[in-house]
Amino acid sequence: MQCRPLVWNQTVTKAYMPGKIGNQGSIRPQRGRTRDMQFFKRSLIALGIAATLPTLVFASIQGFVSLRAGQEAVRAHARAQVREVNEFSQAELNADLRVLQTIVSSPPLVAGAWREYRPRGIRALDANPTWDALVVSDPRTGKVVLGLKRSPSGIVDAPEPLDEPALATQDFAVDGIHIDGDGKAHVYLNAAVIDDQGVRKYVLTVLKSPAVFQDILMRWAADSGTSALVDRSGRFIARTVSPQEKIGQFGSQSLRAAVVQGGDGEYRGSTLEGLQSYTAYETLPATGWSTHVAYKASLIDMPRGWSLAVAGLGAIGALALAGLLTTLVLRDMAERRRAEEALRHAQKMEAVGQLTGGIAHDFNNLLTPIIGGLERIRARLGADERTHKILENALEAARRAARLTSQLLAFSRSQRMQIMPVDLKTLLEGMKDLIGHSVGPDVRVTIEAPESALFVTSDKTQLELALLNMAVNARDAMPQGGALTMRSSLVTLAADEELAGGRYVDIAVTDSGTGMPEDVRVRATEPFFTTKAVGAGTGLGLSQVFALAHQSGGDVRIDSAPGRGTTVHVRLPHVASEAALRIDHPGNLAAPPPIFGDVLVVDDDAHVRAHIVDTLEAAGFTVTSVGSGEEALRLLDARTVDLLLVDFAMPGMNGAEVIRAARQRHKALKVLMVSGYSDSAAIEAAAGAVRVLRKPFDVAELTAAVTETIEA
Repeated sequence: MQCRPLVWNQTVTKAYMPGKIGNQGSIRPQRGRTRDMQFFKRSLIALGIAATLPTLVFASIQGFVSLRAGQEAVRAHARAQVREVNEFSQAELNADLRVLQTIVSSPPLVAGAWREYRPRGIRALDANPTWDALVVSDPRTGKVVLGLKRSPSGIVDAPEPLDEPALATQDFAVDGIHIDGDGKAHVYLNAAVIDDQGVRKYVLTVLKSPAVFQDILMRWAADSGTSALVDRSGRFIARTVSPQEKIGQFGSQSLRAAVVQGGDGEYRGSTLEGLQSYTAYETLPATGWSTHVAYKASLIDMPRGWSLAVAGLGAIGALALAGLLTTLVLRDMAERRRAEEALRHAQKMEAVGQLTGGIAHDFNNLLTPIIGGLERIRARLGADERTHKILENALEAARRAARLTSQLLAFSRSQRMQIMPVDLKTLLEGMKDLIGHSVGPDVRVTIEAPESALFVTSDKTQLELALLNMAVNARDAMPQGGALTMRSSLVTLAADEELAGGRYVDIAVTDSGTGMPEDVRVRATEPFFTTKAVGAGTGLGLSQVFALAHQSGGDVRIDSAPGRGTTVHVRLPHVASEAALRIDHPGNLAAPPPIFGDVLVVDDDAHVRAHIVDTLEAAGFTVTSVGSGEEALRLLDARTVDLLLVDFAMPGMNGAEVIRAARQRHKALKVLMVSGYSDSAAIEAAAGAVRVLRKPFDVAELTAAVTETIEA
């Protein structure tokens, strides 16, 4: 199974990829700056969260209060309308009752002189245009003794009997709404006619038009959804919606329940039209009438729901931000602890890098004349086959020593990668013993090298180190032993986010170990990320593999799960064997044609200097050698040369300083630098873009480098 491409932090990558580290093997400055930037970013985030948290809480409270205030504003408006309607309705009734008090004290009415009282009754109707009729009845029999009503032709007699509610026992009483035989609605107002002895003789009833109450309701409550004025039995006296059809009818069940309860308040229900609503109401104590102002239920329910939602979301958001802030602080503390531990590792590695850098220079200086001398002896040796074999063994041992020195240095140096075709078959076969010794006897190693030469584009030394790192990681994942397999195959891949389409060589390193959980797998190539115990690993192994693959134009993908082992796929660009053979084995090339160039060799090591001089003179060059930069500059003051070949690490003036001073004298001077020093990035930073030939080198490499530099 193939895993998705790992996500790699490019900022972090730059601090660990070969060629990007500043001083000899030093990783601490770049790593420290990266860590400081991460801490700074997290501190800014934490500060932003800390500033946002009270704002969120305040905004949530403000939103909750605002929504609740909106609800209260709707309720307050409805209550105000109820009060206005009730006040004006009561004022209207009070005015009628005052008129009735005057009428019932009239002597003709008390004496029952109906002929004499009739003109007065007509004048009373004329004076009160909202009255439809005036009726005097006997309280004992209910018989109408005098009836007057308003008609289009004027006021006429109305001898019709009244409904039972007109026979009130109170002296003055406001009844409710009634529908007469013509289907017309009236409000009944009753007053008792009492004689001098306090005997109730008659009942005076005024039939009042409800239109006046309809006007009051429309004036003060028309902007609400549905408003109504009802009598004490729950029948409509006035209504803002469909008054012609609804006046005199009973209201909804919820309205009648509120009428029975009396007082004032709010209830939820539905209108006769089915509108879900909240209704504010208030009862007039004197009459039992009540005003009801309804408003859409959504005006209360939605703000209530939103206010609860805002409060809930605010609480959740505040808890989430508080949790995130706590997480960031704890993570920052953990990161700082890890950074301190990583810094200790980095300091150890820096010390090792500084130590091995100096050792490498001396070893490479020693190996350079050894390898060169053996090659020259081999070239001059006769047909003694046994001696040839001894020389070949010695030469191969010297070359292996050079490779071993390079491998030991690679983990801490900032050497710029030399990307060139590498024969994977030869490389894997040459590493069998090294890998076997590195993983120990408990791990069964299987290396499936290609049957024929298979070339990839990479740095040979770095690729060897990468394979070794993966083998060591696999060994650590199998504490009880197991199986390790390295195999390579040629694959054709389509373009994706990580790779351009084309032919690649897939190097798969598989172990039968414990495997990785997903959270570890996705971070496995991060620098300094390790699951090993403190002191057991630096977390740089897979990050070096990742850097190698990406600088070579390939990628790394990891397939792993707990309990089923791990497979690391390193994919490197494939290169045709014909092109590789022309580059990868310079020692097999025919020696370049001799040219007659004047070369000045500057090296503080007498043995290396002698080897270079002998090699170049044998190739046909004119060679002058000196042991220091000062001597070289004095010689250049006197004459010119075709090429300055200078060592980098020398006492006094180093090679970069010699080059700068020499080019001030001869601007067009061609330069070749040789060095056994590991930090080629530092060399380039000091000397600029000059060609560098790394020690140890063989005769063919030296001759080819000098020839190409002079001819360039």
